[in-house]
Amino acid sequence: MSVQVTCSSCGAMFAAQPHLYGQQVPCPSCNGALTIPNPEQEAPAPEPPDDPVSAASLERSAPTLGPAYRSVPGAADAPMSGDDKRVVMYAILGGGGILLLLLVAIVVTSLLSGGDGGEPATAGDNGAETSDDGEAESGSASDASAGEGGAKSSKPKTPAGKSKPAGSGAAKATPKTGNEPPKKPLSPEEEKQAVKECFDGYRAAVKARRGKAAADLIATVTLDYYERMRQSALAASEQEVRGMSFTDASFVLLCRHRLDVERLKSMDGKGLLAHGANEGWVGKQQSQDVTLGPIQLDGDTASAQAMVNGQPGPFRFSFNKERGQWKLDLMPLLKFADSAIEPLISMTGQTKEQLILETLRQLTGQAPSADIWQPLVKE
Repeated sequence: MSVQVTCSSCGAMFAAQPHLYGQQVPCPSCNGALTIPNPEQEAPAPEPPDDPVSAASLERSAPTLGPAYRSVPGAADAPMSGDDKRVVMYAILGGGGILLLLLVAIVVTSLLSGGDGGEPATAGDNGAETSDDGEAESGSASDASAGEGGAKSSKPKTPAGKSKPAGSGAAKATPKTGNEPPKKPLSPEEEKQAVKECFDGYRAAVKARRGKAAADLIATVTLDYYERMRQSALAASEQEVRGMSFTDASFVLLCRHRLDVERLKSMDGKGLLAHGANEGWVGKQQSQDVTLGPIQLDGDTASAQAMVNGQPGPFRFSFNKERGQWKLDLMPLLKFADSAIEPLISMTGQTKEQLILETLRQLTGQAPSADIWQPLVKE
């Protein structure tokens, strides 16, 4: 026997099957916490009403099942219709952005490229190219002009009869020795502004499909993860991929689905991230306006609540400071992905493998090939 549950956050109504009784699961509509009551436990006797209740008043107060009502897949006693399955798949894909961010590492770029346009952020997306080794040519415009300085910039001539100030020319000609005084530490507010610029710069780079600029703003630990997934896409066996988490397996199969073996061999983890951003693997119609809430600093790490369309989202963004520059760390987000998605899989009436393949089909518009579980590099 199923039990009807109403989400207190969004008002959507669902039917939950017995194996969910007494559990707390994400609402498929808004991802808020949804506690499933256990009707098998003895309920307290209802208190008698103060006044007699008329039939007319019952008719007026009876709830109606509006468009928000959906049956949770696998929860109803009768088989689900195709429409019900599509509704739940839509919920798992985040209704166009929220859980899509959590689905696979590559499609994180979809959510962060949201918004309705505007000028690109100045930090991390100021038109500077990356060097051959993939490292950003960082620094502000003033730093660049100071570093390239003297020879290229025109200088006013010293009027005849007037000598230059003592030491003025020598100071500019003398190369740096590495013994310069350390830069003044940034204040907490300046650090928070730098974190925000990192985030805004990444979003702007992804929106403009500037993959190298986006990859330059991603933390090393995340790039290492991309490299592991790239190697798994090339060589992991079917058994190994099926044994991965939902997020990891989705990432590996997405790489196999969208890239041929030679292209994948020619990349590293950073190149894979840049390629996904360049190609716009997920359409911008699936993105939402995501911004940062209040930023919290903790030494060389920082975090901020994700704000989705002005409302607090169910996750936080993390940042690491590397060689003086803030970088976006996606690993905590990917770990949250599995914790958020795994409970929803049982509601779909599909296996994890079926759901991954269906997700790839919806994301790319093309059904995966039958041999997608096999490694690209044959021994």
